[in-house]
Amino acid sequence: MVLPPVTERPRTQGRSGPDRWTMLTLYGWWSLVFYRVFADLASEVRRYYISYLWWVFEPVLNMAVLYLVFGIFMNRDTPNFVQFLLVGVSVWKWFGSTVANGSNSIINSKGIVLQAYLPKSFFPMVVALTDYFKFLIVLGLLLLFLWATGFPPTRAYLALPALMAAQFLVCYGLAAVLAAVVPFVPDMRFLVATALQVGFFVSGIFFDIRTVLLPKHMLVFHLNPMATLIAGYRSVLIEGAWPDAQALAFAAAVGLVLCLVAALLLARLDRVYPRIL
Repeated sequence: MVLPPVTERPRTQGRSGPDRWTMLTLYGWWSLVFYRVFADLASEVRRYYISYLWWVFEPVLNMAVLYLVFGIFMNRDTPNFVQFLLVGVSVWKWFGSTVANGSNSIINSKGIVLQAYLPKSFFPMVVALTDYFKFLIVLGLLLLFLWATGFPPTRAYLALPALMAAQFLVCYGLAAVLAAVVPFVPDMRFLVATALQVGFFVSGIFFDIRTVLLPKHMLVFHLNPMATLIAGYRSVLIEGAWPDAQALAFAAAVGLVLCLVAALLLARLDRVYPRIL
């Protein structure tokens, strides 16, 4: 992909003017985003012998380890534990990959940032959409597995688009906020990795919050939007029930706030990144 050279800010336009779109129209920006997304997906497929199957094997292998530890060694008596665990691991994998890769998206694109002007939201958006398309493939195979093991589709499946939209907002919003900050504080990358590891163990991946947590701890637990989203997916896919509407609205609101903060940070710091990278 050949990128145009860096150009200076036109002097005739103010700081708050439409100069961010001098080189790219809104349509052109989205066209470039999707071009980069599918290029990255194709590149990743060609990189491995079994191509896109790695996107499926990775959550399955993670689930197998967790099932061995918590389902057999620790003898968790959660009903339908394999299905319960696979839903949680698949949903978390989307979130964890987007945040981990998206937080480094600007600093890892130093070459492009120094060569051409692109709105810096471009980089975390590419990561978020790439991981979203990977999740769609994993979700399709997950649904086939659930149907084959006695969990047929129900009317509650109509809530899946809302769950996925709320999770996309959370994934992109958090990844973009971190992407805006990491170039200034590179050491934060290690904190992000640690925080994701902690989040994995406190988001209800391998335990049912209704049987493990005390009622007084439930409010704190539900402040974690990923915990509420994972519970919502399980309600829809395993129990055939509608997700908690208030919890879903809270997760979406958190995602919107994160997206707004990210947009403000990236717009304000847009021209600073080439000087610090």
